[in-house]
This record gives sequence, C-alpha cells and structure tokens, in this order.
Amino acid sequence: MIKKTQKVLYNAEIFSSEEEIIEADSVVIEDDSISWIGKFKDLNLSDFKRFEFIDCKNNSLLPGLIDSHLHFLAYATSLSATDCSPEIVNSIEKLALNLKKHQSNNFWVRGFGYDESGLSEQRHPNRYDLDIYFPNNPVSIKHRSGHARVLNSKALEISGIDRSSIDPVDGIIQRDESGELTGVFFEMDEYLDSKIPHIETSELHKLIEHANNKLLSYGITTIHDCTVENSLQRYQIFKERQKYLKNKQIRMIFMPGINYFNDFLNHPNSDSFLAIGQVKIIQTNTTGVNAPGLEDLNHLIKEVHNSNLSVAIHAVSTELVFQAASAIYKNKYNRTCPLPDRIEHASESPETIIRLIAKSNAHIVSNPSFLHSSGDRFIETIAGADLDTLYPFKSILDNGIPLAFGSDAPITDPNPFTGIHSAITRMAKSGHKINESESIGIDSAINGYTKNAANASNNMFQVGSIRKNSKADLILLNQNVRQIPIDELKNVHTELTLLNGEIVWSK
Repeated sequence: MIKKTQKVLYNAEIFSSEEEIIEADSVVIEDDSISWIGKFKDLNLSDFKRFEFIDCKNNSLLPGLIDSHLHFLAYATSLSATDCSPEIVNSIEKLALNLKKHQSNNFWVRGFGYDESGLSEQRHPNRYDLDIYFPNNPVSIKHRSGHARVLNSKALEISGIDRSSIDPVDGIIQRDESGELTGVFFEMDEYLDSKIPHIETSELHKLIEHANNKLLSYGITTIHDCTVENSLQRYQIFKERQKYLKNKQIRMIFMPGINYFNDFLNHPNSDSFLAIGQVKIIQTNTTGVNAPGLEDLNHLIKEVHNSNLSVAIHAVSTELVFQAASAIYKNKYNRTCPLPDRIEHASESPETIIRLIAKSNAHIVSNPSFLHSSGDRFIETIAGADLDTLYPFKSILDNGIPLAFGSDAPITDPNPFTGIHSAITRMAKSGHKINESESIGIDSAINGYTKNAANASNNMFQVGSIRKNSKADLILLNQNVRQIPIDELKNVHTELTLLNGEIVWSK
C-alpha cells in the first residue's frame, strides 16, 4: 500500500461555531479534504510516509471565507478603473482631473465609486462636465452604489444612445429641460453594458486573475456572484477560468439573472468550482413605482419555483424588503429546489418585517461593511427611527433567520475583516456607532462568512466549516482572533490560504 503525503497544520486556534465547539489544535489534510481533527499529541504519524508540517503559532485557523454577495466581473474591471470615491475627490473638477491623471494613456476612460453627496456641487457630474476634460475620449463612471452611471458625449456617440432612445420600464435616462441627454443613467447597467464595447479577452483574463488573487489574499475561497446580468455567456467566461487560473480558481456560486434563467434549466451539472445558484431578481423604485410590483414579483417567483430553482431578491428599503418577504412567504410552499430563497441586503428591516421573513423561511444575505463605508452618510441622511432598523443583525439572528454576509464588491472593498469588525462594533469611519443594540458577537460574525454563507447555497461545495471530510479550504490568520481587542479585528490579515488542500496564497 502506497503511503500518502499529508499536510499537518498544528498548534492552531481552530475556529468552530458556537454549536460545534471542538477541543482540537491540529488538522490533517489528505488530497483535497480534511481527514482528521484533534489534539496533535493524539495523532498517529506511523501510517504515513512523510508529512508537510505547518506551525500555526497559536493563531486562528478558519474555514476559507465565503463572500455571499459580490459582482465579480464588475470587481475585476474596477481594478483597472480609477477610484473616484469621496475619500479621493470632493468636486466634479477634481473627479475629472483624477481620471485624467490615472487614465491618460487609455482610449476608454473608466471610473467608479463617485458619490454626488460627497461632491461640493451636490449633484451628479454630467456629460458636459466631462467633455471639458475629455472631448475626444469616451468616459464611463459608475456610482458608488452601482445603480447609476455617467457617460460623456463621446461615449454616448460610440454607444449609439441619443435623445430618441427610449427609457426602460425600470430605469431612467436623465434629460434636461429641452429633452437632451445629460449623460446620467439610473438602473441601466445591463442596457449600457450591451452598448459599450467590451474589454478585450486577454485584458479581461488578466483582470479576472488579479481579482481572483486579491480575494485569495483576503482569505476568500468561495464567492456568490449575484449579478442580475448573469447570462449563459457570462457563465462561460467563468467556466473558462481553469485554463489560466489552474488550481487557484476560487469556487463560485453563479446566480443567473431573472431574464436568463431559462437558459440554465437544461444546463450540465455543476462542478467543484462552479455551480448554479438562486435566480437573481432586482427590485427598484427609481422611477417612483416598484418594479416589479407585488403581483409581478409573485408571478416571477412562481415561475422560478416551478422550474425547480429558488430566488435571491434584491431589497433595500423597508417597502421593498416587505414586498420581497411577502412574496416569498406567499409562494414558499411551491418550492421543491433544495436551495433556500434569499433576500439580498434587507437593509431596512423593522421587527414586523423580520418576523415575516422568519415565517417565509428565507435566508438573508446582508452587508456589514456598509456600516463602515457609508455609516456617516446613513447617520446624516436617515431619521432616527429608521436608523434603528438599519442592518438589524442581532434581531435577524434572534428570530432564527439564517444570516450570511457579503461585500457587494466593488461597492465596498471585499476585505471580510472589515465586515466582521463592522458587524460587531457597528462603527462608521468617523467612529460614530449605529444602533449598537444590533451588534453581534465574533462567532456569529465569522459564521456569516463561513457556515451560514455555505448554507445560503445549501453547502454545495462542502465548505464553510472545519470538520472531517469537508473540503480543505482553510486560512491561517496572523493573530488569534479570540485573544485580541475587538477593535484590532479590522487589522487582521491572512497569512496563508489553502484551496483544496493546496497553498494558493501566502504573505
């Protein structure tokens, strides 16, 4: 019998959930899975020819982290775009100059992260503002929320969008008093992406690799791509990752957009790196009317459930979270798919809505990093009573609702330790705190990126926990998270990332 090589990670503070506390300091990896967990002194090494020993130095060993809500291609392309966030620019002029400084050699000029509330003009930049600095280059800038975009005149010309273009039902093409386009678009990413020339394949592959490695450096080994534009064509882009990422490709739950899910009904079975998840539905009221309305939402959920799939419904405001919860509750008995229905964000959720979500059996996937990145804006713009219902993590868990976390990257940086710190402290950048009564403990915060995140996709990849026979997706941190002050959590980083038992990133 051939003796097998194994990895032994010892002298570790092994993270386990509150329900699965184990007395162990060592893990043995065989092939791509965990084969043994326990005390190092109890490990019998005689059955094996050789070992690769990794001393964890009493630092925390966690399951590979899971970002349950991001937009991978948008995140990848943002890495080559210019950051126009309020921390960097505070006026339209500075925004344009920042673009010119960082993208002077590019034909297409791309930016992201602008926020009109952080600009001295207190308005969105428009085509004319950008034309002053870019008369001959097309410019596209995405809003920090991902729900608005600005194009200059050259970009409009190339894209074939003019004053005769018709507004979609759920989006807005902003126009001035004469009916001329201002270059500002709301809730129209899919439309604009169909008009704007795509990034060359070779460049896109480089950006995907960069984003993949960046996530691995954060200890993220699985992601859920929640992009409503997810089509069979996008799926194929991710299917081809293996050709150039090899064994380093992050696992992905791919959520088809509601307009494309029929294309996936007869699709081949998922593999160990790419699987089909829930069907993404976006709810908006940008035009002043809920789109889709409750009747249409009920119809969409029935159609998805009848196809043996589940839904993930984007809902931010109280009104839309209530609508999503009501529709899922009404249609919950029609579902035969093993995947749970999900509500994405559930940002404003008073107690009555939380109780309805609990009855619906839906999972919630929310974004604690927003408390950090946008907390000061929340405090300034949201009334006190409504602020108390913002990201109510403790109430969600107290009502028995499974709660997972994601970054919504590129809306926020995907560093999960920012999210863990925010879920515990509820602290904005300024140091002000938002409704501390809704803070949760470190175990619950980490569960949001591990066990609960895996369960949000019915744990199709067998990840999210450290137990025998689970996939050996593990991360070693630079500190013991149970022995440091809570405020130090935001500075924790990953020393080592293992995917399928192989070291794919090290500091």
